[in-house]
Amino acid sequence: MDTAANQNQYISSQQIKQRLLDLFDLNEDFEKSRLELNQWNELFEEVQESLQNERNEIQEQSQHLKQTQLNLIKKTQKLFDSLITSLHQKKAKIYYIIGFYGQIPISFEVGSKLTKTQNDSGVWEYQVQGYQEIFSIQQTPINPQKKYKLELEIKTCSNQLSFIGYKSFHQKQPIYDRQCRIFQGTDVKLIGLDIENKALIVDNTNNNLSIWNSPNTNYYEKYIGFYKNGNINEFIKAEDVIGANYVGDTLAGAYREIDILNNKIYLTDWSWDYYMSQLHSQANINQTVLMNHGGMNTYDYSEAVQKHIPNWEKRSYNITTFRRFTDAIEVCILANYQGTQDKVFEFRNVNLIIFKDDDV
Repeated sequence: MDTAANQNQYISSQQIKQRLLDLFDLNEDFEKSRLELNQWNELFEEVQESLQNERNEIQEQSQHLKQTQLNLIKKTQKLFDSLITSLHQKKAKIYYIIGFYGQIPISFEVGSKLTKTQNDSGVWEYQVQGYQEIFSIQQTPINPQKKYKLELEIKTCSNQLSFIGYKSFHQKQPIYDRQCRIFQGTDVKLIGLDIENKALIVDNTNNNLSIWNSPNTNYYEKYIGFYKNGNINEFIKAEDVIGANYVGDTLAGAYREIDILNNKIYLTDWSWDYYMSQLHSQANINQTVLMNHGGMNTYDYSEAVQKHIPNWEKRSYNITTFRRFTDAIEVCILANYQGTQDKVFEFRNVNLIIFKDDDV
């Protein structure tokens, strides 16, 4: 009995030992499975990361492709606009040469503040956001002997002030306010200098000095233009008209006194210094003609628009006189003058019309 009991006890111990061994094997299997699962997880994460990288690369390539397409569209549009502008300019030159009369379409280059959209009828409509000076792409050749009309349609979102007009050019250089007004019959020849009194001595045989504006008139009517070789149709330099400058806190013209008795034009201190430093070497005695000039706006404005125009309205302006020496113009729009960014000015169908001689 005792032996059988001990045997049963021995078997039980063996069973326990076996079970422990089985449990250990199971633990090893579990650990292997856990390691395999971690490896699978790592592989899955690598696959996920690889897929995400591929997805990101595809998105980057797609974005790059889209940007390339947009750049190509912009370049194509710019090239197209440039081509159209070139055609318009060549067409305008031909019109000028052959004396054509008719309608010339005017185009504008879009930018950060000037955009354009095409409506359902295929018409390009321009939108200006905030204050901006807008100029046509092409310079249109002008024959000052002919009559012109500027036409366009406009819309505004408020009564914000805007200007419509044109900018004048001579030999592709802008003609600004110092040259724009010339008082006819004021030409006198420069024959000497009174250095002590800062005066220009002139030949007043025809008494033209008497037509010069009085020193008591507005400063912007007392400018002096210089012309070489006695040719009143040719500036020494277009920018070298002596204009206004400050004397103390007050704007003054180029001259302070006209002495008809002694045939002298007395300059202000600033004007004399400017003449001596900028013009003296070119203003040859007995070969230089002086004329009384006056200032105006930088550009010529046909209308100052200052009202809310919710629907398209047509504007038409006759242009019958030009600044002296004008041989080309650019259409000019000062949109939302001194206005805020939320103000929008819109325009479309801009055309410059050349009249037949007997149409106006």
